[in-house]
Amino acid sequence: MLTALDIVNRIFGYFNIQDRPKGRVFTIIAFFANFYLLYVAIANLRYEGYRIRGALFLALFVVMLYFIYLNFMYYFTTKKAPADISPKIERALGGSAKARQEAAEAFVQDETPTVGVFDESQLLPTTLLIGSRQQKKY
Repeated sequence: MLTALDIVNRIFGYFNIQDRPKGRVFTIIAFFANFYLLYVAIANLRYEGYRIRGALFLALFVVMLYFIYLNFMYYFTTKKAPADISPKIERALGGSAKARQEAAEAFVQDETPTVGVFDESQLLPTTLLIGSRQQKKY
């Protein structure tokens, strides 16, 4: 499943594609690729010594299916998922909406991309000298 997503990500890396269409494609690919985990889970559950491994693959399938469902609700509908645990996971990992907003505003304040990233006192002055030899076209 991750290989399929990596291949699509590399292909999309060559094009300037917005996040929503890219997310939709990833959601569809992940939905179908997730069934490989179900196949592996069933195959492992059939054999005596591999049932614990099969149960773990089955649990992973259900967890991945849940997150694919959340992605489907986000990318394909305007509704919010009724059992969305994403905000709880974000709070547990230390992220917040305020921090994202502040980071976004830091890059929008001025047309130069360094505003909000570097302090003017930390930048070194430079001079670029180009001679006729460097300007010559080959």
